[in-house]
Amino acid sequence: MSCCSDCRPSSTTPQTFSDVEIDSSVIRNSQIEGSSVTGLPDPVDASDAATKEYVDALKVPTISALRAIDVSGSIAGYANVLGYYAEADGGGGVFWYSPSSTTAENGGTVISPISGVGRWLRVIDSDGVALLAFGAKPDATADNTAALQAALNAGVKIRVTAGSSYYRVTARVTAPANTHLILESGSEIRWSATTANGSTLIGAATRPGIEVIGDNFVLEGPGKLTGPSVATYVTNEIAVFVRGSDTATRRAGFRVTGVEITGWGSMGLCGQFVNDVYVRDCTIYSCGYAGAMFLSATHGVIQSNKIHTITPGTAFNAYGISLTHDSTGYSSDPYAASNGRLAANPFCIDFDVAFNEVYDIPLWTGLDGHGAYEVRFHHNSVYNCYLAVALGNSSGAAANYAGENNVIAYNTITTKRRDGTATTITDTDPVGIAANGGSVVPHSNIRIVGNILDGFGGLVSHSITCARVKNAVVANNVFRNWRANGIYTFSSDGVMDGNLFSGVSNTSGTRCIYFDNPVDQWVVVGNKHFPGSGGTASPEGIRYNPSNTVRVDMFGNNFDACTTPYVNLAYLTRGQSDLIPIVPVTNAPTTVSIADCGTAPVVRIEFNPSAPCNIADITGVRIGQKIQIINLGSNAVSFTRPGRYRLDGGADAILADYDCLELIVIDGDGATVNKFAETSRSINS
Repeated sequence: MSCCSDCRPSSTTPQTFSDVEIDSSVIRNSQIEGSSVTGLPDPVDASDAATKEYVDALKVPTISALRAIDVSGSIAGYANVLGYYAEADGGGGVFWYSPSSTTAENGGTVISPISGVGRWLRVIDSDGVALLAFGAKPDATADNTAALQAALNAGVKIRVTAGSSYYRVTARVTAPANTHLILESGSEIRWSATTANGSTLIGAATRPGIEVIGDNFVLEGPGKLTGPSVATYVTNEIAVFVRGSDTATRRAGFRVTGVEITGWGSMGLCGQFVNDVYVRDCTIYSCGYAGAMFLSATHGVIQSNKIHTITPGTAFNAYGISLTHDSTGYSSDPYAASNGRLAANPFCIDFDVAFNEVYDIPLWTGLDGHGAYEVRFHHNSVYNCYLAVALGNSSGAAANYAGENNVIAYNTITTKRRDGTATTITDTDPVGIAANGGSVVPHSNIRIVGNILDGFGGLVSHSITCARVKNAVVANNVFRNWRANGIYTFSSDGVMDGNLFSGVSNTSGTRCIYFDNPVDQWVVVGNKHFPGSGGTASPEGIRYNPSNTVRVDMFGNNFDACTTPYVNLAYLTRGQSDLIPIVPVTNAPTTVSIADCGTAPVVRIEFNPSAPCNIADITGVRIGQKIQIINLGSNAVSFTRPGRYRLDGGADAILADYDCLELIVIDGDGATVNKFAETSRSINS
């Protein structure tokens, strides 16, 4: 049979052979035998197969009709299927017939004829294949679990298009290696139920919507994954979950961008033992435990996401973004103390967590690092979270262990809500930044720089906590509307530089910096309290626990706005300092030691003796040191010649109330053979 182009039938009057429409102008050199077509030329490539010359060869209304074509005879060619269940329902496409293919049918890209051999194979372009092409129905009623699973198994890019409603799914689906799933604008996959048949996480089976079981997983938005559990905690119910076998056998490549995730009883995203994580531009909310959590993961980027309303949590825990690990038995791991990177369940390594907005997690933590190496939390905004940023030691059996080389920088964190309204945190002790270490392995080389903290501190909490931290840099942070301790530290060392403490929200027990016992060596320079016009000043600037034996070097600080700029100053400074340490004397001694003041160039001794006293010697001195002496009491304090003192006018110095004497150390060993010369005397007449 042959026809010229003038014989092309109109689209409204096609020639029909069974359920197959045949365009005569295209198949003019072909043979029609019943419902079979032979002699069609082969396309040059796949794109040619999608051109009108081939597409119009066979017009088939549905996938069922395609299956029904009798291919028992000689057949070759292409078919344009107009829909999956009905024409124009979005599930159609172009297929070509391969008589030699034995690939198993999957209901979407491979269709097996009812009779005859071979397969109809879908022509796939760079845009991928719609989920509709696997028989899915976005009608909120049909169960699309099998269709979604078939699509994921097909090994092609899958596009989830918007429909009249959502795609209902009732169970876990798995994503093999190289899965690429695109949720188009307005599309939604919604799970009406989950089952605990996923891989285990910390000893318990998971209930994932999608479990990734291969490498190089890609999920793109802006569509939506909705779970069945809004504002309800369900153990290990996770929208997308990936897990390697162990730290030696990891998954690689997990990329999620632009997706909206909501309504999951535990977590939006979760991965354990996975490398190369990339999560960007996602919105994750109304999940029961965490927005995104990764355990023992390495090399990750989590940026520009919005994560909020994580509730109700469990065991007083809830997280926006958490980098953690399974701490079970960690203290018994042979590498725990020597090199935790080699542990069976190591901390996360090398993550950049930046430009995220995390808000409304009043129960617990916005940004969390349960132990970490080379993790950077920077340029994030955290609102209305009880603990805004935690990056330090782990918990459970790993509570005494921490990581190193981490950064918390240029974040804006506040107890207020994102819209500026009052906090919903019910606990009275919100914490801004906690960068703590462990008693076995401290947190080393942590930088806390350039953060703005608003509204933190309470009866027993602080805006910034550095406990068991080594080589810390706490610099250029701004504290607003704070209370208790702006910076609290013990068993730590490092530099505090250029921090600005503005007005406080409550003066009870409030101070800018508190060095608790024990403390290691700190250099404190250029810090300032500036309550501002109408602001409330902190009662204390720096308080030092006098039980400490290590002194702190201080230069260029300004806490003059405080009622008491320095508390226990005599115990506070070491070396050259901009401060004058004060040694209070309230009994009636014969000798006074200023050894605790180290090499401070000037030391002040303030007497308020319980009885008149004669000071035979001042010990613990350094040659060249100036000693200012003032009597604040009514009992006289005497310094007698010739003895140790070279006093002006050859007269003894008898100091009554508010009389002053200044001496300089001119000789001695600091202990028992010291000599002093008078430089000035002021008698209160």
